Amino acid sequence: MKSIIAVLCTLALVACTSVQKSTRISTSLHAQEYNSVASRYIEKPTFVSMESMSDGKNVLMVEMKTYAVPSTYSSLNLSPDAAEALRHTQLRFLKGQVGGYVAAIDKFLDWAALASERKDAFTKEITSVPTWANMGSGALKFTFHSGNDQAHFLAIAFSAAGTTLEAEAQYFDVVNAKELKRVLLAFGSDSLQKTDIDSVYK
Repeated sequence: MKSIIAVLCTLALVACTSVQKSTRISTSLHAQEYNSVASRYIEKPTFVSMESMSDGKNVLMVEMKTYAVPSTYSSLNLSPDAAEALRHTQLRFLKGQVGGYVAAIDKFLDWAALASERKDAFTKEITSVPTWANMGSGALKFTFHSGNDQAHFLAIAFSAAGTTLEAEAQYFDVVNAKELKRVLLAFGSDSLQKTDIDSVYK
């Protein structure tokens, strides 16, 4: 039942998202996912865009392409198109909530430094911060997760209707968490470097 709810949430996000305008952002940001074959976290193709939504909200979207359909959906008989859609995980950050996102990242960075010094390894929720959702309300859940006592990751997953899409979480190491913070701060202050492609390539 839980996997069915997760699928419905994901497909709703893919199918119903109403993006009026999308502008690609140049950044070195890379999200990671756990590769069970390699037994380590691996950087995946990651794309960042500013989006203007049909409801007037402005969001920063981080999209990561996974190497396989998340395990939550592996038992389902998916069409090729549905499977491909589920290989693209998306996080949307609201401009009005940048302060909350940055505070969560700062806490992760503080914990990562302390855990590395103490050689601790653990998983612990940091906080949840509201985010854009096309149906009702949603939040981004920020979690501290240790790969080992020297490798710590910030996991961010979308939550709605009491369900967190853990299988679609994006993981950021310390370097990429700092880059995510930089991009979010620039987004919040309207200082992101971007190009209106349509005005250049006519």
